[in-house]
Parts: sequence; C-alpha cells; structure tokens
Amino acid sequence: MALASGVSASAAGAAGQAVGRQADGSVVTSTNQRLTPAGQQVEWRAGRPTAVTLSPDGTTAAFLNGDGLAGPEVVTVNLASGAVTNLDPGSEAGSFDGIAYSPDGATIYAADAGGTLQVIPASGGQVSSIAMPGSNPDPGGLALSPDGGTAYVALSRN
Repeated sequence: MALASGVSASAAGAAGQAVGRQADGSVVTSTNQRLTPAGQQVEWRAGRPTAVTLSPDGTTAAFLNGDGLAGPEVVTVNLASGAVTNLDPGSEAGSFDGIAYSPDGATIYAADAGGTLQVIPASGGQVSSIAMPGSNPDPGGLALSPDGGTAYVALSRN
C-alpha cells in the first residue's frame, strides 16, 4: 500500500520488466502497468487494504485490511514517521469497505466480513463488536453522526 500525494500509471515501458518494485522507485503491476508514486510510501506485507480513513487530528490513517487471514484487520500508519501498527480484533477478515474514526479519534470502527461492526480503541485495548441484523449482512459503507453517537452501516445483502 502506498500513501502518496499523487500516483500515475502507464503501460508504456513496463513490458518485459519483472513485476514489483523497480530500481527507479516505480512499481510494475501484474497487469503490465508502471506506477510512479509521489510523496512518502509506506508498505506492509500482510493483507489487502480496501478502505482508508484519516484521524480527526490528521496524524494517522487507518486502513481496513480486506484479507484478515493473511494479516491484521486494521492497520494504522503514523503519517509523520511512517510507523505501522497492526490492530487485529481477532475476528473475521475486514469487509470490502467501511472504516471510520470517532470524532475524538479515540476509537476506530471497522466493518467486518463476519457480519459485525468492530469497535477498536485506537491506542489498543479491549475490542468489542456490534452484530448487524439478518443472516450474512456483509456490512460495507460506514459513517458516524457528528457527535459519534450513531453509526450508519450499509449492509450489502440485507
């Protein structure tokens, strides 16, 4: 995953090069595209980031990691230092979408492929979950009310 202020992609010039990071800092994808990120890049090995949210104070970004089997469900990145913290509530994999910070930045809410909304203390600690209604609800999009008292969760199957 790359945090960048701009990314360009082009297929020209990528043919015949190995997939992955190149000596010039660009990346060749498996679809024969060359990505040339601008700004600071932060990488981690396990998972597949599917959604991102910025903390209210702008110091961290939290990523929903769609493949919880290979890595943690939520990854936070300190935007100044690039330090990565894994927050794994020990549940199913992260959903395809749906992550938000509480207005005070103390809590991260993450949609879970197992049909719950994970309530994760941003600084670590006891994780709780809220079951979504119906069978196999598959929560996705997520928004919080301005006071943080209500979570609005889009359920793709219910």
